[in-house]
Amino acid sequence: MAKSKKPFNYYFLNKKLHPSGPKGFRTSIALLIVNKNPGPNKNIFLLIQQSNKAWTIPKEGIKEQKLADDFFATIIKNLGDEQGFKGIKVVETKPLFKQIAFVFDFDRQVYDKERARVEKKKGRPEKGKNYHLVIMEYRGSDKIPLVPGPETINYQWVNEKEAILLLKENIALTKAGDLPSMSSSKYNLGFTKKAIKTLLALQKIQSLKTTGQKQLL
Repeated sequence: MAKSKKPFNYYFLNKKLHPSGPKGFRTSIALLIVNKNPGPNKNIFLLIQQSNKAWTIPKEGIKEQKLADDFFATIIKNLGDEQGFKGIKVVETKPLFKQIAFVFDFDRQVYDKERARVEKKKGRPEKGKNYHLVIMEYRGSDKIPLVPGPETINYQWVNEKEAILLLKENIALTKAGDLPSMSSSKYNLGFTKKAIKTLLALQKIQSLKTTGQKQLL
């Protein structure tokens, strides 16, 4: 009897197509959510303000070993349960979101000694975080129903310049003693700049494709 050939999704679900995360690092997803509604917010993206007043793009640790199994669950948990965006529903039939990029092993944050100590107390990996970047287009309401909670107290749709100014506020808060880790504040700024650069590169490629298609017509 011939040996059955395993389907393509078997290898994806079992992480055969990309390397597993490094030991001692927590696997996390970072969400760069781009507004695609016509109007003043088109092509700008979402920043959230955490309860400690720090600004960041939404991020969430993955609990399951199989990344694909936990992907949509992670987004729903992050935006709905933890961030307080109760009006957002992530569905595949008529999505408010459309995934346009998933970059495995996008960046790695190495914890300082203080952060490592805190993570160890929580029973989490203490070396740092290994981030996958998800870039998603959003076509829901610009005014997202936000229920402030322990994770998120505010949000803004921002362009690149506005994002950098808000993230530099994190560094100012750290210098004032309101945030505990300068390395985390500086990392967050660098990470977001890198994510925006990736988004702009994708938008440029899409623009060139659209221009090329028009020229062929």
